Amino acid sequence: MKKLLMKNLKEHLNFLCNLKERHLGSEGEKRAQEYIEKSFKEIGYQVIRESFPAPGWKYNNYFLKTDKKYFSCFPCFYSNSCNVKGKLFPINPKYIESYNKDLKGKICIIFEDINDVNKAGRISKFLEEYGANALVIVSPYENTCSTKIVREPNLKKIGILTVSKSTAREICKNLDKEFCLKIEGKNFTFNSYNIVAKYQGKIDKKIVIGAHYDTSPNCPGAWDNGSGVSILIELARYLKDKNINYSVDFVAFGGEEYGGYGYGLGGYEYFKKHKKEKILLMGCLDSLGVYIGNVCCYVGKSNYIKNILKNLISDYNIEVYDYRPGSDNNIFNDNDIPNIWFTDYNEISSKYFYIHSPEDNLKIIDFNKLEKISEIIFDTFEKLLKIELEKEMPKIKFRKMRQDDLKEVEKIVKKIWTMGVDKLREEKYGIIGRKSWDEWVWESIKSYLKEKETRKFVTETNGKIVGFCSYRIDKVRKIGTVGYNGVNPEYSGLGIGTYQINKVIELMKREGMEIAEVLTGLNEGHLPARKMYEKCGFEEFFKSILYSKKL
Repeated sequence: MKKLLMKNLKEHLNFLCNLKERHLGSEGEKRAQEYIEKSFKEIGYQVIRESFPAPGWKYNNYFLKTDKKYFSCFPCFYSNSCNVKGKLFPINPKYIESYNKDLKGKICIIFEDINDVNKAGRISKFLEEYGANALVIVSPYENTCSTKIVREPNLKKIGILTVSKSTAREICKNLDKEFCLKIEGKNFTFNSYNIVAKYQGKIDKKIVIGAHYDTSPNCPGAWDNGSGVSILIELARYLKDKNINYSVDFVAFGGEEYGGYGYGLGGYEYFKKHKKEKILLMGCLDSLGVYIGNVCCYVGKSNYIKNILKNLISDYNIEVYDYRPGSDNNIFNDNDIPNIWFTDYNEISSKYFYIHSPEDNLKIIDFNKLEKISEIIFDTFEKLLKIELEKEMPKIKFRKMRQDDLKEVEKIVKKIWTMGVDKLREEKYGIIGRKSWDEWVWESIKSYLKEKETRKFVTETNGKIVGFCSYRIDKVRKIGTVGYNGVNPEYSGLGIGTYQINKVIELMKREGMEIAEVLTGLNEGHLPARKMYEKCGFEEFFKSILYSKKL
């Protein structure tokens, strides 16, 4: 068994990495789909291809040069074709809007680090709007390129190249010279696929276990994520003849590297298609098996499953942490489905091995480590699938808040309020008014809760306060406004937050309110709150922006 596992892992990874790249619309993507489908079928599974529309991209010739020198480069994911000449025009992305009149026809270059792909996309849109012909953007890596540092298929004209830091230094010596930049790129819409191997259990309640098979362009994708796909295929083989009650979908997701909709595209499309089914758990395998970096397990939306996992894998020295976004687990987490992600991508490993680049290849994979991780994952899922994964909502009591409840409410607030404007203000301007941001948050919430017109409540289980909520009413306009609310993160995933909001809505109706409203943030930290409100029937009504200026 052990020798066969090592042989199979190597076979899968060798095939996938020898395709050179597997990005949306590439020949490598197509061949990867065929290989994964064939592998699942050979094990004995029913396999379904689930199609979804996706932005594809192909590229051909490209270069960046002066009349005497070529510079190592690569076109960014979804770059348009262009063939332009001119001096490079350095810009500072901090002041992007101030360049409005200066960029028409320019070849812009950004030397500053931009590690946020969404921010890089926004900057690219600004440059195109301002009439820039092309952009050269420096990757965060010393001697190679991150080929999806920009991944924006909605750009219509601008061409975008990326260069390494070492190449950027050579470019700096030639900024007085005229450059020629050429890219042959083609964007198109096509159908990509999730490849789904189906295990029919004794009951219809389902577990989803997935790994994305695509890569960024010009990236063999050994770590990200040939490793996860290889383990997924072998996990499907291992579990094939086990006596499992639950049904299981083993899903090779497409389009994760593009993202789209704020999620991995394949994960998003799978959830959209299957959201009415009873999915109890999503397991994600993404970026595993490099020489440096400990394997971790991140768990979202269920402290019950998190505690089970701590017991299951404690002997393997694998740390179990709270939810972390970053792969196809995101869409499941945001829809309150318990999810786990096994990975060794972290602050340490990412300093040594460069994802989304040509250096993500077989040379960085420790196959002995990958084999051991696989065996741990096999054992973990086998045991998980024999456990009752549904935990009923605890018996809870909803009552009016008392003065002596504020200490417990404060504890909840300081555990969960890490996404608001006070924190952002402190990050931008430093400590304000000699108080830390969390002290200001509590001052504001406490003041609101103490005011007479505020209706406030707590939720208890076994005598312990696990959540709180509040609201106010406008008797003249018959509008009820949901106020501060929250749930102890140890009790997340049990539906307590939704329960509280529905209770508030019920109370508003009793007081004759005809409209219910709630205000929340638009940043990523407030996404779970927005999802909860939508689940309770609220619809987006109005957006606003807070402007700020240092005086």
